[in-house]
Amino acid sequence: MKRERNPIECIFLCEFHAIAGPRIMIQVPSDFVSREVFQTVNRYIIPKVQQLQRTFICLSMLGMKILGYPQKILSNSYARNAFHFNVCFVFRPTTRSVAFEPVVRKLTEYLMDLELSDKMLSHATNEQIFQTLQNFLTRIRNDINRTGICLLQEGTTTIPLCVTEPECGESAAGVIVGAHQAPVILPSFHGYDKDQWDLTTLRLLPYITGFNHVGRISALADVALDLVRECIRHLVVLRVAILVPLFQYSNMYRPTPRLANLAKCPRLQKRCIAQCSKVPARCDVRDVFRMFASMAHGATYGEICVRFNPAALSINDRQMVLFGLLEGLIRTVHRYPVSLSVRHHPPDEARLSRPLPTARPATTAPQRQHKPFTGRTCTHEICCSGGFSSRQLDSLLERDQECVVLYK
Repeated sequence: MKRERNPIECIFLCEFHAIAGPRIMIQVPSDFVSREVFQTVNRYIIPKVQQLQRTFICLSMLGMKILGYPQKILSNSYARNAFHFNVCFVFRPTTRSVAFEPVVRKLTEYLMDLELSDKMLSHATNEQIFQTLQNFLTRIRNDINRTGICLLQEGTTTIPLCVTEPECGESAAGVIVGAHQAPVILPSFHGYDKDQWDLTTLRLLPYITGFNHVGRISALADVALDLVRECIRHLVVLRVAILVPLFQYSNMYRPTPRLANLAKCPRLQKRCIAQCSKVPARCDVRDVFRMFASMAHGATYGEICVRFNPAALSINDRQMVLFGLLEGLIRTVHRYPVSLSVRHHPPDEARLSRPLPTARPATTAPQRQHKPFTGRTCTHEICCSGGFSSRQLDSLLERDQECVVLYK
């Protein structure tokens, strides 16, 4: 579905003044919400009930839809020992406002930080602060209406305000980034200025190649895993990155119906040659098509490479798989081990061999606790969480007579 044009008709910031009561401090464009309309809805926008604080409030009345996220700050520095405020987006009554909820929440929390640090909201009557906030809200409205994205800069951190259409994905909270997944930077990433990205993103960028999984990126960049996940989650929500399964020669792939497009779409063929060729030579699209089409069930990618010898065909075998996944020409066949008995644990002789001790005791591998396989975790995730190779896991599964592997 095509994104609605200029969905945000107005953004206004309101407060509960100690003397004047509920009032609009700033709105862009000016005078969009009249005083009469605000007097009708202010009891809902700035609620007195504690349970409605930090809760999405959506009103559809008087020919408009208003979405807010009221906040209350308790402090002796305020006239009534509390400061109530809310920043609200105004839409047309038919607009689906659920996609804007993450934006409203992030913006409200950002303004709350400004109030806690500089008392900017409670001193908005100051002409300079008023103009700063008005320009700030104007930029947010214009950027989101134009591109669906607005990047807020807070020191060295970039806070993305991104509207995600329901058909295209989820909010940042709904995107799950697994340590075993490999992020890939999309061409849309380069449409942004380098200065717009925070230091963490710039530090991770050299390691986001499509072949390093999230856990390895964390180790290579020396950044905490949770921070790496959060950073990549924002890139995915901004649609400048995508997550693909971890590449391994032991993987199995299957062609999709979209593979037929490679035989008849000249633009796709040009991208194939550009991305799959082993520089400086150029590969032949027919050879790439043949390798994709030969990905039958039961054959690993390593076996296919032995059969076709992609190096002799000027094909970069790793980039070819990445190209196929990004274009939807192939898909990964995941393996899910399942223990037939819930009480079954791998016997001692079937346990994975531990690495030999090194001269540095601090680097020895930790003890691994093996649990029955539930069938809900793929082998990639098991290897990454357990810290062992796919060959070790395959050896364990082959010797485990009470375990079966499901292919999906």
